[in-house]
Amino acid sequence: KPEEGGKGWGKAVGTVRTGFEDAAAFFWDVEKLGELSLSKGVKRIVERKGKGFEVEVKTIELDKKREFFSTMKLHKVDTNTIIITIKPIKKQGKNKYAKERALLKISKVKEKETKIELVAKLELGENVGEWAVQESLEKQLAVANEA
Repeated sequence: KPEEGGKGWGKAVGTVRTGFEDAAAFFWDVEKLGELSLSKGVKRIVERKGKGFEVEVKTIELDKKREFFSTMKLHKVDTNTIIITIKPIKKQGKNKYAKERALLKISKVKEKETKIELVAKLELGENVGEWAVQESLEKQLAVANEA
């Protein structure tokens, strides 16, 4: 849902036919996720690995040359739920206004069935139109739909 001022948010929900741990490992593997996202013109790169389950990620929308710098953290809530948070970090990129926040919830439904919920919020800058925000949101959320 695009909003005024170059901001917007969106949600993607789906179910994958794989085990809970496999689904979490898939979304945590930034390089593999980056390969999948290339079909939508989005590239993801690990910039730095932190302590434990924390990495700094650079996300690039190739056609717009828009860059997002984020910290990605994995949190195990209970035996059936893992949450991955993505929060912006301050780094000078080609577009200093682009910020990405996201929450990915991975929930075990059955032995080989896992629910994926991805909520993303983007801030692209005051001068970015609603259509551009919508396009960017669709690219960011596509990874949950294609998993």
